[in-house]
Amino acid sequence: MHAATAAGLGIGVLPEFLCRQGLATGRLKAVLPEWTVPRAASLYALYPAALEADARVQRFIDFLAANVVPALTLSNAASA
Repeated sequence: MHAATAAGLGIGVLPEFLCRQGLATGRLKAVLPEWTVPRAASLYALYPAALEADARVQRFIDFLAANVVPALTLSNAASA
């Protein structure tokens, strides 16, 4: 989605952290700044069943939940 919007193929709703640099350099342009997206984000971890009991996998999932999911909150950083 990011590559398509950066290539000028349309608009997209992307997490702010993905758009920050493009907006700063002018490669992306914010459109509909008054419009906001509901604050909801999901992250799914897929791994083999054999690793379900692996403490390293659980620690990594805990890390993602604490650090990545909040960063995935969608903003109104759509681009044209």
